[in-house]
Amino acid sequence: MHKDSMHLIWKSMALLVGSKGLAVASPYIMKVIVDTMTTMSTIDFQTAALGILLFGGTRVLSNLF
Repeated sequence: MHKDSMHLIWKSMALLVGSKGLAVASPYIMKVIVDTMTTMSTIDFQTAALGILLFGGTRVLSNLF
């Protein structure tokens, strides 16, 4: 294997692992959001919106990688 192409292989592997990690983490993020919304009767809109945006961001980033 050529020495100059090794950085491409490592970069590709890192992006693949990052993508799979985000794809696995996003359902757990949604679970935490839903559990928080059901257990706390006085959750504010900012916290819920931030959690939903975090979930959406992980889904988008997992598809972009």
